Amino acid sequence: MSFIFWLILIIVIVLISGLVWLINANKRFNQLKTKYNKIYAKSNIKVGEFLQNSLNQNYIKNLNLCYGNDYYYIPKTKTICIEQNTIDSTSIFNLTASAHEFGHAIDHKNGNSLIAVWYTLANIERFTAKLILPLLLVGLILCLFSTTLTAGTIIIEISVVLFLMMIATRIINIPTEKRASKNAIELLEKTGTLDLQEIKDAKKILNCALTTYILELFRYIFFSGIQKLVNTVNRLNRK
Repeated sequence: MSFIFWLILIIVIVLISGLVWLINANKRFNQLKTKYNKIYAKSNIKVGEFLQNSLNQNYIKNLNLCYGNDYYYIPKTKTICIEQNTIDSTSIFNLTASAHEFGHAIDHKNGNSLIAVWYTLANIERFTAKLILPLLLVGLILCLFSTTLTAGTIIIEISVVLFLMMIATRIINIPTEKRASKNAIELLEKTGTLDLQEIKDAKKILNCALTTYILELFRYIFFSGIQKLVNTVNRLNRK
């Protein structure tokens, strides 16, 4: 068998192995979330107290707090969002997740360029995500049935650029999340919220969480296009 065959086979095996590892990591993260939601910090510091202590050490003007279904940070409004009913929680997971979002706020305050680029691309994605597949299909149709390939080719190229921008958004998000996790560990240590063993547990949670962002990148690259195509075909069939 040729060298090319073995090279392709090795690449496929590596990709499949990596995907399996990432999927297991996602499952592992959910297990860690369940476990450390039931284990409480020995300091007995609540999420609300931790956030206030962090703000005292890292003054961020006009920092806001909101409640939602997940943990996230909104750079535009300088808002840290935490899960509902967790403000009085002392669990290691909720403290770690809150610290992670505060880590984003610190990066934003310090003028980290990556978080600004990520936020800009993410906002663009909100408006362009649904255009990628329709543009691709229109471009292919024009290429097939038009006497000139120029218009169809340009439209296809636009759809490819939009798709690559979405991939770039997810790639940029990975170092952004990693830096926020680094800030989170420093906050949890400086504020005395977690002891040495609990810090190790927090690192375990954050490292596992990082792999879920890598999984999201792989999922989008390999499966998002197929999923969008199936959804489009189903909508056309219903019409």
